[in-house]
Amino acid sequence: MRNTLKKRLIALALCLCLCLSCTGCTAFAAEPDPTEAFFDIDSHWAKPAIRYCLEYGYMTGLEEGRFGPDEPVTRAQLVQSLYAMAGSPSVAGMDCPLVDIGGHEARRAIFWAYNTQVVSGSGGNTFEPDRDVSREQAALLFKNYRETTLGEPLTAADTYLAQFKDRGQVSGWAQEAMSWAVQSGLMGGGSGPDRLDPQASFTRAQLAVFIQNYYNPFQGLGHWEEPQEPKQGREFSGLSYGSNSELVRYVRLSPNHSGRRSHTIDTITIHCMAGDMSVEQCGELFADPMRQASSNYGIGSDGRIALYVDERNRSWCSSSAANDHRAVTIEVANNGPGPSWPVSEQAYGALIDLVTDICWRNGIKRLLWQGDKELIGQVELQNMTVHRWFADKSCPGEFLYSRHGDIAAQVNRRLAALETAAVLDQALDVATALNTERSGNE
Repeated sequence: MRNTLKKRLIALALCLCLCLSCTGCTAFAAEPDPTEAFFDIDSHWAKPAIRYCLEYGYMTGLEEGRFGPDEPVTRAQLVQSLYAMAGSPSVAGMDCPLVDIGGHEARRAIFWAYNTQVVSGSGGNTFEPDRDVSREQAALLFKNYRETTLGEPLTAADTYLAQFKDRGQVSGWAQEAMSWAVQSGLMGGGSGPDRLDPQASFTRAQLAVFIQNYYNPFQGLGHWEEPQEPKQGREFSGLSYGSNSELVRYVRLSPNHSGRRSHTIDTITIHCMAGDMSVEQCGELFADPMRQASSNYGIGSDGRIALYVDERNRSWCSSSAANDHRAVTIEVANNGPGPSWPVSEQAYGALIDLVTDICWRNGIKRLLWQGDKELIGQVELQNMTVHRWFADKSCPGEFLYSRHGDIAAQVNRRLAALETAAVLDQALDVATALNTERSGNE
């Protein structure tokens, strides 16, 4: 009996591989704590931030077994982290006059940073990649990076430096950058709560904190949360999901949300970006507190999925607090103009993957769509909503709006296959237990 059930499970798995798109709705086993690979950060004060950067690939160790948290950051190391934060874009066709970076391991990152004006040379067409970085220099490079990715200049009031006794030591060229770093929550006190230490070396631990604060403004180390336990009852074949989709490949947490939901997740709301923004560009927009807008997830035209607001929290997306408290909201990039606002094949496939994953983890057994505004909130009849029902907007555009029925049908086929596989898996466990008991009685 066990062999028969095994064959059925294998056949079902092969069928699933054929019917799902190439990106697949795949659950991954929990990753080990990456800080365990380094002996010098076990009890370090910045361990949570270092772990964050290691998990998302924004930083790496110096060598096997050593991270070097208290060692100074070099210009090359800082640029390498910013390059990773940008998604490590191609540098094909870029030219760079800097003469001292040939063969350097950070050469691609320096090419990118120089061409995007995140950094400049050190004079005489040199870069000095191994020179240490000061705290005020780090603030400037982060400000340059944000302006480059956001596409507009940033300003900050000088009053943000007034609380620090050593504000007079900030170089003139770094005044605005340091003000912005304090205002935006990247930088706090240095050797004391009332000191900036602008000329002091910028350590690798401080870089990790800068990066974590960049993606989680004003939260700091005291707000670090350990990964949540997998939701009970949503495990399949020994693999389990956490509170957010493990299909996510980019994280840029937005401050624009209302904290924990007041309603269980039972609805899906798909939006369009009204532009062909990358997940990084969309994340930058949602990171601006002045915009007062966000979504739980975003999908780029390349099919990459981003997390902007923790799935447990209510995003500010559909112009309806009641809807946003119960819906997981998804922004999808458009590879063509309105009024249709079409999306790429990769984005559409990723959308099917993501919605399937959300439904499976949250116990939504079927996705229902009737295109009826009067059924808002009646999730037993319709559990998909659209922004146009709550505001004078055309979102999500005719391309996605007209395909809501197809989205529901594709997702439901996958949910049914996953449910069948789960039942067979449970049957296999029961059969194995009965067979063991029978053998013991003979």
